[in-house]
Order: sequence, then C-alpha cells, then structure tokens
Amino acid sequence: MKYPSVHFEIYEGLMTNVVNQLINGNAELGIANIQMVDTDKFDILLTQEEHLYAIFRRDVFWIDREHDTITWDDIKKCPLSLSGGSVRMIMQSSLTDMDQLNAVAITTTKSSAIEWASSGRTVSLVPMDGKELVNHRKMARIKLPEFSGDFKKAFITLKGHALSPVAQQFIDFYKAYV
Repeated sequence: MKYPSVHFEIYEGLMTNVVNQLINGNAELGIANIQMVDTDKFDILLTQEEHLYAIFRRDVFWIDREHDTITWDDIKKCPLSLSGGSVRMIMQSSLTDMDQLNAVAITTTKSSAIEWASSGRTVSLVPMDGKELVNHRKMARIKLPEFSGDFKKAFITLKGHALSPVAQQFIDFYKAYV
C-alpha cells in the first residue's frame, strides 16, 4: 500500500451537494449518475455499470421462498422504500408506472432507503454495482434484471483538475476492485 496512513472519507448526498463540494474545493472526487453530469464543468474519470436491486430483511419478506424465485410482480406488491436513483431507473422503464407501486418512502439517498428496509418495514429498491455489499444483518439482495440497461455511475472531478496522489490512489484502488 503506497499511503498506509491515508483514510478515505465518502459522503453520500444529493447531486447538488456533490457538485457544490467539488466547485468549492471541499471534495476532489464525486460519484454521480452519468446522465446528470454536466460535462462542460466536470471530467468523467471512469464509469461503473449499475443495476436495480431489491434489498429486504430475509426474516420478514419471503421467508418461505428461495430468493431466486422472487419476481418484479412480487416486489411491487410490497411496501417499498425507493432511492432517488431507483425512481429514475423505474421511470425510464416501460415496465411499471410509479402509481402502481406501494411506495412508503422516496428518499434522497441510497443509504436512507436501505435503512427503511433494515427496519423490516419495506423492501428497498436501489441502484448498485454488482460488487457493492449491504452491511446489515439479516438482509438479502436480489438483482432485478428487468431494469438492466444503460445505467452508470460516474466518478467525476472539476474539468481540468489534476488529481492529487491520494485521489489517484483511490481511483486506482477502485479500478482494481471492479
């Protein structure tokens, strides 16, 4: 490891907060939905494909079923917590209308939607890449292949901004991870 005493801090927030942090110099890197990136202001360093996942407490929902048998029709009947990113993915699909869903909460962040699910009150729908993990006990995650498509998150920085060695190490680490 090149910089053993360096610790990365990752904050989750609205796209406007990410943009403001980058413009004000409070952050060097941002992660955003690629469709929302203003390429006049920001450089895209790399992208990562995302899919829609259902996250739920396995001791509350579908206790008597194998998870690979759960369908979109099963999920949309449940109380749902949706992240902003999942709402975008659902709205861009022809599979369902938002009015058909039992959305109990629409949250601004992925972690907020997952917290609703960890309480056992909802099934959370969030965009994730295949290697992201949910670090809650008793939680299960299933990919919803119906919502596969051109959904990507982008790692961004201010246009023309040279990365510090620490930021470059983070990008290199992430590339190696995926």
